[in-house]
Amino acid sequence: SVGAITGEVAIDTYTTIGSDYLASVSLIGTNTGAVAQVVGEYDYSTHRSGKFMVQLYNVTDNNSEFYEVLVTYDGASAPLATANIHFTTYGAISAGATLGELSVLKNSSGVTKVQLLYTSTTAADKTIIVRSSKILTKI
Repeated sequence: SVGAITGEVAIDTYTTIGSDYLASVSLIGTNTGAVAQVVGEYDYSTHRSGKFMVQLYNVTDNNSEFYEVLVTYDGASAPLATANIHFTTYGAISAGATLGELSVLKNSSGVTKVQLLYTSTTAADKTIIVRSSKILTKI
């Protein structure tokens, strides 16, 4: 068996593959104010575009969702703002009720990250396990 990829692995001059793992967390439902969770990210100073594969598993209700997400940005070497980051979700499959929504964000805390976010849309607190993998294309 092949071990899991942790961190990033260079495939060639322009491509890296990696994985992110967000441990089981209790996500707050929309009735009490959902909080966005980072489920993937990449350094926009070295990578312009990324493809994420995101799996969400609702432990509470035993259902799951899987998405493929493409992300890119406008700008020579950095997005000016979150509005300059573009994404599309496709290849979505759900085995139950919709668990949440995905969005993107330019991290503004002094690091050069594009972040993929998940926000729960359930009406009650749920325990969701989120796992994601990514393929990135360099600038």
